[in-house]
Amino acid sequence: MSTRHSKSSTDTEMCNSVSVFDVEEAEDETVIHRLVKVFQPYIQPCMAELVGSALFIFTGCMAVIENPQDTGSLQPALAHGLALSIVIALFGEISGGHFNPAVSVSVYLIGGLNVILLIPYILAQLCGGLIGAGLAKSISLPHNYYNASGGAFNIVQERAQIESAVIAEMVMTMFLTMSVCMGAVNGKTRTLLAPFCIGLTVAADILAGGAVSGACMNPARAFGPAAVASYWKYHWIYWVGPMAGALLTATLIRLMLGDEKIRVILKLLTDISILEKMEAAIEDKGTMILQFFQKKPTNEEVKQVLSKFDATESTLLGPCVILLVMAHFKEKVDALIIQVDATATPADVEGSMSLPDSPRLIVQ
Repeated sequence: MSTRHSKSSTDTEMCNSVSVFDVEEAEDETVIHRLVKVFQPYIQPCMAELVGSALFIFTGCMAVIENPQDTGSLQPALAHGLALSIVIALFGEISGGHFNPAVSVSVYLIGGLNVILLIPYILAQLCGGLIGAGLAKSISLPHNYYNASGGAFNIVQERAQIESAVIAEMVMTMFLTMSVCMGAVNGKTRTLLAPFCIGLTVAADILAGGAVSGACMNPARAFGPAAVASYWKYHWIYWVGPMAGALLTATLIRLMLGDEKIRVILKLLTDISILEKMEAAIEDKGTMILQFFQKKPTNEEVKQVLSKFDATESTLLGPCVILLVMAHFKEKVDALIIQVDATATPADVEGSMSLPDSPRLIVQ
């Protein structure tokens, strides 16, 4: 008896230990799954923005600090353009390759960035700017670093230069953000050459407007060196100008230049046209379908009717036909009423089937 009792106790303890182990393993898998779900869509893109911004701004600062006087804007233009093209190619598939608060704002405004990521992206870019500028300071000769103000933008020295500098930053940033939004976000104009085009845009802007404002186009590029070198003279220009350019880009794309998903103008008219076509198709074919189903057809007869609809009609009448088939097999035909309502209540929608940009078809 004692042997059996001890054996059963041992078996019970083993079962309990196994069950506890299974529960702990399941909990570990749940925690890992949650971490993966948070890491890939949120943490990884922010880290990519931080690292990419640090590398880009480090390269840009070094190009300015160690720039020989006889090369003018050529060396900074090539360094900034090439560095930006490379980091976009490297990290673009992870974060979108912004590395610029103005770019993030413009992409968000046209629907290319989740609002949850907007502030984290900007903070990551600013932190990357601090890291890049700090690395540039640590390896630069003190004399060169002091003469270049640590890579900060020191072109504007008088109040008379402010207006032209702000306008230059606005226009050049509009050019840059337009390249990003049209080349990498807008579906109709998206291209695999977007990193190359964006880098060329930065290089062209620096060559064209470097003598006017420094051609910053990037608040993070201005913030990092200014903070490390403690050079804040007219720093606000490099926030106001780029952000104004980003807003201008988003406005143009939303109003006129964007594709059907982004553009605001004509989208409402397109929706109204779809509604009118749906109503006309239902009015034309709906009565015939209702009469057909009132005869309680067989499955084969239902298939024959559905096979007669061509692609155009099925696009317009798809929800209607599906609902009728569902009603035939699940509900009483006598209680079947098709109602077209573009402003159905949430309670109505629960028992309905609808398509994007189409009226809701409700079975009552």
